[in-house]
Amino acid sequence: MNPPRPLLILGMHRSGTSCLAAMLVAAGARVDGEAVRNWDNPRGHHEANSLVRLNEDVLAASGGHWLDPPERLRWSLHHEAERDRLLSAPGFTVWKDPRSLLTLPFWTASPVPFQAIGVVRHPLAVARSLLAWRGVPVEDGLRLWMAHMVPLASAGVEVLAFDQPRDTLVARLRDIAVRLGLPRPDEVGAGYAAELVHHDAGEGPGVGSPLLDEAMELFHRLGGEVSAGGRPFPWGTIREAQEALAARRLDEADRLAQEALAHPGCDVAAVVAPLAAAWLHAHQGERLLAWLAPLSLPSALAGLLRGKALLDARRPLEAAEALRQACAVEAPLFEARHLLPVALWDAGQPEAADEALASLLPVALYPFRVHARRAEWAWLRRDTEAAFAHLDAAILAAPPRRQGRLLHRRAAWRASLGDHARAVEDRALALERDPAYRPGR
Repeated sequence: MNPPRPLLILGMHRSGTSCLAAMLVAAGARVDGEAVRNWDNPRGHHEANSLVRLNEDVLAASGGHWLDPPERLRWSLHHEAERDRLLSAPGFTVWKDPRSLLTLPFWTASPVPFQAIGVVRHPLAVARSLLAWRGVPVEDGLRLWMAHMVPLASAGVEVLAFDQPRDTLVARLRDIAVRLGLPRPDEVGAGYAAELVHHDAGEGPGVGSPLLDEAMELFHRLGGEVSAGGRPFPWGTIREAQEALAARRLDEADRLAQEALAHPGCDVAAVVAPLAAAWLHAHQGERLLAWLAPLSLPSALAGLLRGKALLDARRPLEAAEALRQACAVEAPLFEARHLLPVALWDAGQPEAADEALASLLPVALYPFRVHARRAEWAWLRRDTEAAFAHLDAAILAAPPRRQGRLLHRRAAWRASLGDHARAVEDRALALERDPAYRPGR
């Protein structure tokens, strides 16, 4: 009997890829290695960290990022070897990362056989989720939806419509699980979490977007179905609260925030995310703390938001404690793990901060950033040997278009120590590797 071939789930961010992966895992599939977990999906994204790092590496080597897709892909023999290693994982492995659509030619070039399914969700629902999740403007969200869905349209794989009724989606995925030979196909429904489906395609931001007609044509071509879907979301009230915060009308913002939370049928955690971001953008950490206090939120999310608010309020010792608690759970949120070293540093605990930062290297999506921060902190501690060692590691780990800033930093440090000849060499190398970067930008 032939070994099971790995399965790639192909879909845009916020399109139900995590839900599909969870349903397949419930049916007996597996995710290989440590998985990404962030506040926006408390049940986990089912994204293997090794897969996300590889996709990000390929995008960076191509001069892009998932928020800024490159025009042409480039990859190395090292990337190929890692790709084929991942695809050769034992057992029935689900590989799910929306970035795989942007790097699809890289994956299809592998000699290791694999199979794939796609998922499509209404472009407005996706764009609104990106707006709440990361503050991405709706127009940019629709452009990103197109950048991901165009490759899916030509991938030649079966595509599921996430907006279809739950029972229909579960039945279709059960049939797929049977076809794949998963041991528990009748359990696929256990992976569907209706409470995590937000941001429908009804009234809200983006209805009049000129990009919407083009996106809808592709949506229907992919088999997408228009459905109420999602859960009610108080977009109008949230926008009013954001505008009040921007104008420093704090009491009005607080009233509107409470009104948004009271919106019937909505998920509290989903509403809290854009509102908390607005409080922090207005540097109102103390007000955010007071607003969060009575709310019932998942402990990891509550600890993360409290830690961010305390950092904004310049209470780093308390922030560090809140973030420590957020990181003490079995699968801590990535953002909490990244903020803990910052809180420890601000609290005057440099050794603990560096230790916490170093612990991120095996899991960080962008290891060069961890090396660079360790270098900066070592320099501030006047440990020049460690500073240069960490900065050298950052330069080696960074893609070319990120090396200019790092090389200029090394040049400045060398010049400050009187090593002007090597500083000139670093500046010349910076221009060669990253000609678009200029100091001071």
